[in-house]
Amino acid sequence: MSAATLKPQKTQTPKREAETATERLEVRLPRKDKLKILRAAKSFGESMTAFVMHAVWREVERREQAQEMIRLSRRDQQAFVRALLSPPEVNAGLLRAARAYSEGVQSGRVGT
Repeated sequence: MSAATLKPQKTQTPKREAETATERLEVRLPRKDKLKILRAAKSFGESMTAFVMHAVWREVERREQAQEMIRLSRRDQQAFVRALLSPPEVNAGLLRAARAYSEGVQSGRVGT
């Protein structure tokens, strides 16, 4: 068979168990690739469908996290530039922190 039919099963991921699977996803791949996936699935005691769905969801989550990190980085960069262009007033807490850091460096407790 040259086409593997991927249909979600109840064993996908914990957050998706309650959903009813109504959609199908078909993938065409070389027979050797399908057999390799099937062997891997069996080695983990899973059906090929469950194995592929787990792999797909792990990748989806990984990419979503990577995208979120990029968004946070841009937001952090903008906050950093705003702070450089309009630095906050020096307050007592900042002065205490600077003094403690300076004393730590001089005593060798804090590295530079």
